[in-house]
Amino acid sequence: MKYIYNHVIIPRIEYKSQLTIWNHNQIEQLNKLCRSMFKQKTSLVATIPNSVIHSSLGYGVKDIGTIQLQRQVTRLYNQFNTQGVLGIITRIRNKQLQSEMILTKSPTTEWNIKSCDLKVKYNILAATLAIMYDHNLTFRSSGQDENIIRGGSLCITDFFTHNELFKNRMNQQDLRITLGINTKGRKPSWFKSIEQKCLLEKDSSRRLKSEFHMERNYKCISKDLVPEVKKRNWLAFYHEKNAVVYLGRVIETEVEGTIVEHWIHDIGVDNISPSVQLPIIKKCSGCDLKEIHTKNQSKSMRKA
Repeated sequence: MKYIYNHVIIPRIEYKSQLTIWNHNQIEQLNKLCRSMFKQKTSLVATIPNSVIHSSLGYGVKDIGTIQLQRQVTRLYNQFNTQGVLGIITRIRNKQLQSEMILTKSPTTEWNIKSCDLKVKYNILAATLAIMYDHNLTFRSSGQDENIIRGGSLCITDFFTHNELFKNRMNQQDLRITLGINTKGRKPSWFKSIEQKCLLEKDSSRRLKSEFHMERNYKCISKDLVPEVKKRNWLAFYHEKNAVVYLGRVIETEVEGTIVEHWIHDIGVDNISPSVQLPIIKKCSGCDLKEIHTKNQSKSMRKA
């Protein structure tokens, strides 16, 4: 019975699962079925320990999980070391997985995701690396295929977990059409987690922490307004002297220039940062930018 199981049944299971990675629960179900059949055919008691069945000192029945790990790791090792079309395709898929996982190095050198936490579906390379990580197995790269992404000071994968990066990737329109879910006015849990990590005081301000601050790098294409600006359009413009961004509304377009009316943020509560309040604006009643230009005796324009 041992010979039939190890040399007939197991090879057929291996052949049918070449492109499939079973999870822990599926492997346990298969092993449970095989152990039950083996005990029944060999007239063993049902209470015999499972370790006796699979141990080399016992009956030596092969464990499906161990066989899967051996075969998949060997297959992946041979693919990476093949000089030909198969090796090129494997390296391309490795770079595609790196891009999808937002990794700074090749997945074979910095993989740290367990199979139970893996969110990438239908990717045998990712599934193989996950079961290797479960058993503390790693690849040793020669350095040629590390594909290191340089630049930047903060790695996204160090800041967000794998679950946060891949959770709720569907947008609101997809949720409404596919699942019939109304997400209007609801703040997702992943967005709350980002707020907690990025903001200084999320309840009173929208200011970022110091590690997320970047130096200003404004590039002025042209100081003149684009010709497509029309009456009643909204504009945002940067004042170099005051180092502030202002908001305005076009009220007149003439050959000599464009007249813009200055609008400001309507701050309802003084003890809360304006960045966290509702984006309500109102006309400016007067400031340093205000210049009165009389178009005629009955109408005046404010230019900012």
